[in-house]
Amino acid sequence: IVSIVSNNSKTEYTYDGNKIIKESDYDIVDGKAAKTYEVVYSYNLEKLTSVAYAENFTSQFPTGQYKGRSVYTYNTDGTINKESYSTNATTGIETKNSYLEVLTFQNGNLIKKVDSQTASEPVYVITRLYEYDTNNSPTKNILGFSLLLDQDEADVNNLLKHTDTSTSGTSVYKTTYEYNSDGFPTKKTEFRTDGTTINSTTEYTY
Repeated sequence: IVSIVSNNSKTEYTYDGNKIIKESDYDIVDGKAAKTYEVVYSYNLEKLTSVAYAENFTSQFPTGQYKGRSVYTYNTDGTINKESYSTNATTGIETKNSYLEVLTFQNGNLIKKVDSQTASEPVYVITRLYEYDTNNSPTKNILGFSLLLDQDEADVNNLLKHTDTSTSGTSVYKTTYEYNSDGFPTKKTEFRTDGTTINSTTEYTY
């Protein structure tokens, strides 16, 4: 993929071989593009190792005022740890954030995410479970998306159900699809937690 363009925004992708190494977002005002957000991806062979973020690009902060990064560690049990860091815009000092995400994948799909907020006592934990259909994701054939891990675009199949459980209770989010003869979705409908109120719809053309 080279770019995604809407009426007032644009996203551009940069590749190194089969890997997406940079994603740049722009606002388009009076025909001129102004960068608003940038993501840089780093890999070790075919595995994503870190994602660096920058936003609010101004003359005072030409490389972005707000910066952060996520680091991925691959565990022997097949899970992946995701740790996050933030950079102070004034001092440039980076600090580690007080939460940890543990990701579990199956057949190319993220099926479980456990978020632990270690700054609280006791540790606040949210467990997210994901269920999928057996049809093709709209981005299945886009080069490099399958390496991006915990992004919607990275899944091989289409998300049907997302369940969040914590000490505050359980929330369930459902999605339905219409498909073409090749097993790709032509329409996606996302519902709010009541299961009947539509939150958004997306239509796909191939």
